[in-house]
Amino acid sequence: VNLTDLLPLTSCWLTVDNLAPRPNPAEWAVNGKPNGVLGTTDQIIMTAARAQDDWGWEVAYQFECIKIGNQTVSKKSPWLYYANGLDPTWTDTGLLPKTTYTYVVRVAEIRVPGTLAEAGIIVNPTGYTILDANHVKYVSQSDPYNSNWTADSEPASTTTDKDETPPAPIEWLVQPVQQLGLPLSVTMTAAVATDDHPPVRYTFRRYLNFADLVPDTEFEAGQTRTWVDTDVQGGETWTYTFVAEDSVGNVSAEAPRVTVTISAGDINPPTPDPMEWDPDFPPTRQFINGQWWDYMRVVVATDPEGSVVQYQVRENNTGYVSAWQVETDVITGPDGSAYTGLSFFVPAGGQFTVREYQCRARDSSPRQNTTAWSTPPLPPQ
Repeated sequence: VNLTDLLPLTSCWLTVDNLAPRPNPAEWAVNGKPNGVLGTTDQIIMTAARAQDDWGWEVAYQFECIKIGNQTVSKKSPWLYYANGLDPTWTDTGLLPKTTYTYVVRVAEIRVPGTLAEAGIIVNPTGYTILDANHVKYVSQSDPYNSNWTADSEPASTTTDKDETPPAPIEWLVQPVQQLGLPLSVTMTAAVATDDHPPVRYTFRRYLNFADLVPDTEFEAGQTRTWVDTDVQGGETWTYTFVAEDSVGNVSAEAPRVTVTISAGDINPPTPDPMEWDPDFPPTRQFINGQWWDYMRVVVATDPEGSVVQYQVRENNTGYVSAWQVETDVITGPDGSAYTGLSFFVPAGGQFTVREYQCRARDSSPRQNTTAWSTPPLPPQ
């Protein structure tokens, strides 16, 4: 190498680098203009065209939001370096749904002494590296560490994902139904609805008439899928439905409406009350197969609401209390014969033991309305 070989380079030695990276102004990559991230309502992704510097400097990119809707703003990304030929892509997050954002991108030379590694910059090989702003700082064109910047790209706008899809499915897990017993109430449970933008919130509606457009009551259950309506009275008829809403305000259509007529509830015990013995079979002591038994039978009781009636007897001296029986039960007596559930056999413990019996009945409603014990207590005959 001699001086002649070096002469072509003298223009570089004697010229200050005041050339910005190319392209200048910066440009968006093909299909790289800002666009909403699919499946989100608060993110926008963008990619700049890859730039290069004629003087061999590494380059950094900065993306800036300059307008939100019609309002001018200045929200800048850090200066970002992309190694190994990675596309200069950046995602802006934490945005408002269904809102238009406008961006530009610019490129600058990274001016550090030596290589990036020699300058102490740890480079991310698979993504961007955030740089100190001093590494791309404009000082003056005579300063060896002055960074030349491109002009800003043309502005590009996009709107965050307009998610207009409500939660689904909208169906009942448990349709509205009157809970048994008192206090009167109607319970219902919505099936799980899912959405790209959780959490899903549920609102239950109660209508006075099936075709009404305006609900009588709305209960905002939040993320709870069950509502127990306790504001009901016997004889009333109500129609129920629900809607589900995602976190960006999309509200589903109503679930199928279900009408419930409120029963007053079973509050009456069977009759007779107090309960009575069958006059033909009051407690009677019998000697059967070598053992003394007390046999007795109750009258057939009826329930005003028509539910199945159950029967029970007790002996007051020993504290014995029988299990509940229904008339259709088949009881095998100590003599081997079959009896209905109206009959009871109780071991007497001997021929002359003192015993006193009472009987009662209850219905099979959730309240299990029960008669008073028969009176007076009867000793076996």
